[in-house]
Amino acid sequence: LMRSSAASDVYKRQLHAGVECGIFASKMPGLDCVSFGPDMDDIHTTNESMNVESVRRTWEYTLKILKELK
Repeated sequence: LMRSSAASDVYKRQLHAGVECGIFASKMPGLDCVSFGPDMDDIHTTNESMNVESVRRTWEYTLKILKELK
């Protein structure tokens, strides 16, 4: 079983990541959206942090997607 605080943490991260996509999709019917980014903790607080290695992985992933779109 998952701790309820873990479930809450995951929900908050998922909700935050999807808000922008939801806004765009609601304004542009048929738009396919995806949201991704580096690993971050305590977002929008004075304790916010980001995993630097995950920034590299996110950048490489973005470049590969752009190459596929050519």
